[in-house]
Amino acid sequence: MKIFVSLVFLVILTSIVTTNLMEVKIMPETVTSPSCNIYVVKNIDNKNIGDKNSSRGIAKSLKDKITLLGKCTTTILEYTVGEKESLEKAASADIKSIIISAGSYGIDFIESLSPSNHNFVIWSGHQIYTELKTISGKASIIAIPSYVMNDKVRETFAGENTKIIEVPGVAGDSDEAFLVGEYNKYPSLHNKEKAVIVFIGGNAPTEDGKIKEMTLGDAFNLGTAAATLALKNHAFVFATNSPRTTNEQLKEFEHGLAHAGLAQEQYHIFDFHSGERLYPALLYMASLSQNDVIVTGESSSMVRDSIEQAHKKIYVYLTSSMNDSHNKQIEYELKEGRVNIVSGESFDCLSYEYIPPTPITEMITQGVLEEINWEF
Repeated sequence: MKIFVSLVFLVILTSIVTTNLMEVKIMPETVTSPSCNIYVVKNIDNKNIGDKNSSRGIAKSLKDKITLLGKCTTTILEYTVGEKESLEKAASADIKSIIISAGSYGIDFIESLSPSNHNFVIWSGHQIYTELKTISGKASIIAIPSYVMNDKVRETFAGENTKIIEVPGVAGDSDEAFLVGEYNKYPSLHNKEKAVIVFIGGNAPTEDGKIKEMTLGDAFNLGTAAATLALKNHAFVFATNSPRTTNEQLKEFEHGLAHAGLAQEQYHIFDFHSGERLYPALLYMASLSQNDVIVTGESSSMVRDSIEQAHKKIYVYLTSSMNDSHNKQIEYELKEGRVNIVSGESFDCLSYEYIPPTPITEMITQGVLEEINWEF
């Protein structure tokens, strides 16, 4: 009897152990993806919005691609130039980090960063600044428009641990879902059959930091040109300005509208300085086939944003504040058939064949993933 009980107990014990082992074998393995955060560095206040949007656009494109590849958990975090110590402390806790900045303030920020073996640093800009050579060897990637590049800059970075990616323009942050969401916030934009969208820049810096001014005559003639186009096409004018637009320039633009015969009920100006931040919503409107777009030529980011969103030729108004890099951008886009020129009160519609643009952020992302050594 004792032997029988012992055998039964042994069979039960063996069954329990076997079952437990089987359960252990079929438990799925828990895999924790490493962290590879992306840090966007922006200037304080509302300065250099085009540069900030460029960094954000690159960051979003990289995050989407890295997420698609499924190699690590990626989060986009934003810091101002005054938070360098906090950013470096946060980045030091990551397995890998990507730090992105742009423009002249981005050069100063990258130049001040402490050396790190696990930070991949990206700088982008629309022109070649005198100080750009100071981040040779510190920036992993420099993304710059091909139309402003020259042999001197290439020689400066030859042999350094910095790769130059030459692209046909500047990166922007024009995520389609975001733009649609912003557009839907303003029902008043929806009830116009046709519209002329005007993006007004203003004064602009040169490569050596000097400021070129958009004259009041430029602003006035821009208004007359926009009104002329609107009256011709029976369209409504929506306009918005930028942080670089002065109050005087905006007033002269409005005087130009009235001078050309556009009644006050035929236009609306959204003033950035009054908190009316409708640039994304109006940028979406640029994509609607019935609408025309006019943008001032000294804003590299607004020109490229409009080109990528419009899917058709846009009008570029030539201003006195354009520098050499701006002129080269417009010359390049003109040859690609993506812009028509407005100068003074005249429209110059040339017959270059339209070539659809490839988003700059996609080009930079591809170049980064080819260069970065993270086994993506």
